Amino acid sequence: MDIEITTMTCDQNDAISADNLPIEAPALQFSKNSE
Repeated sequence: MDIEITTMTCDQNDAISADNLPIEAPALQFSKNSE
């Protein structure tokens, strides 16, 4: 899964992206809070 797709579907791939992309973890949470 690409980072772009993971960011868009962070709701479902949140755990996956956080596990594979520890740097993206805070960014994903920020996006969810922004939504």
